[in-house]
Amino acid sequence: MVSNLAKKIISPELHKHVWYNLQRAMPYCINAICYALLPPDRQGCFLHTTNTAIRAFQMKTSYPSLDGLRGIAALFVCVLHVSVWGSGPQWDIHIGRSVLAVDLFFAMSGFVIASSYEHRLADGSMSTKGFVLTRMARLYPLYALSLTLALFVHQDAVLEQVAVDRLLIVVASFMCFPWKLGDSTLFFPFNIACWSLFFELLVNFLYVVGRKWLTDRVLLAMVGFFAVLLAVLVHFHGMDMGPYWSATGLLGGLVRALFGTALGVWLFRSKGRIPKWTTGGGGYWLPLVVVSLVFAVPPIAHMENRLMLGAVLFVLPWCLLYAVRGETPSGRMKVVFAFLGSISYPIYLLHLPLWLLVSHFFSMEIRALGPFLGLVVFLSAMIALATFVERHVERPIRRWLANRLVGPSAMPAT
Repeated sequence: MVSNLAKKIISPELHKHVWYNLQRAMPYCINAICYALLPPDRQGCFLHTTNTAIRAFQMKTSYPSLDGLRGIAALFVCVLHVSVWGSGPQWDIHIGRSVLAVDLFFAMSGFVIASSYEHRLADGSMSTKGFVLTRMARLYPLYALSLTLALFVHQDAVLEQVAVDRLLIVVASFMCFPWKLGDSTLFFPFNIACWSLFFELLVNFLYVVGRKWLTDRVLLAMVGFFAVLLAVLVHFHGMDMGPYWSATGLLGGLVRALFGTALGVWLFRSKGRIPKWTTGGGGYWLPLVVVSLVFAVPPIAHMENRLMLGAVLFVLPWCLLYAVRGETPSGRMKVVFAFLGSISYPIYLLHLPLWLLVSHFFSMEIRALGPFLGLVVFLSAMIALATFVERHVERPIRRWLANRLVGPSAMPAT
């Protein structure tokens, strides 16, 4: 018995466990000692400064591999929409599974929210109002820019409406609220990509309101419940739910957002408890390859719904977990991945209005280029525009809004 106890005491696993907890406790110990030694008139300022430092020490909010995944997924969505929308050539490139990028975005959103804000909400350094304003400062500026461009593209359809309807459509759109336009079946007729943003904001609000009840067990039960509900909906209605006006579209979009966000939050909380063998054995490029294959492999008609559901329930969550736990890119590849992450949101929201504009005025030129060269030209232009918008438009406006609405400590997550 004594020998077994000695083995446990000197075991490397126990040492790692003790060292890990010492690392977590050390900032608090130093904080308490320094606080006790300071005079009372300087203790308040000291607490504000050191608490901010401790939060930064504890929480890792930068995941380069996750940035790469986000950028690749946004490019696949861009290619999908470009191939089937517009008044110009419709190339019909068979990457229909790229609609699953939205499910990946929902899961990433849940993970990033938990990583960036959950500890601040728990210790009281961020209020519910501060969380909502921070998320709006992160997401709204680019949405407003994309909507302005989309309204210019669709101005004829807007002008056909009577004056009251025209005003309601514009106001509702800028409030990120779905509104029916004529015979259109889309939740957001000016830019179909905005439907996922609507559900993301809605679920973000539900998360912060109900956060104190979201224990690990409750989260896991939610993930299981919404997975079953999603499976039933996909069986009867297919996977492309959310963008369209119907009860099924509304319910399906909400379930996709709830499942993805709950899964992302649960993965963040549980990433240290999930066995490492589940995400070992490959480089940082592996989840990008797997996601690209999921999106790019041509559909199989008689079993496509089951394949897409399997990807959402198992493959994409594994890719997300691998991206945050596996090998981290370094050097130039880290810069490339960070770049992909920074342009993903501008690409996602701006590509369709820009493509409709380009295909309307340059239809013949695009058709002459052919599908692949045309895609290369448009994607190159889209990446250049997204880079400019992110650096010189979105980022300054986002920082200004965050400082004005929440304060200098607000750093919106991606």
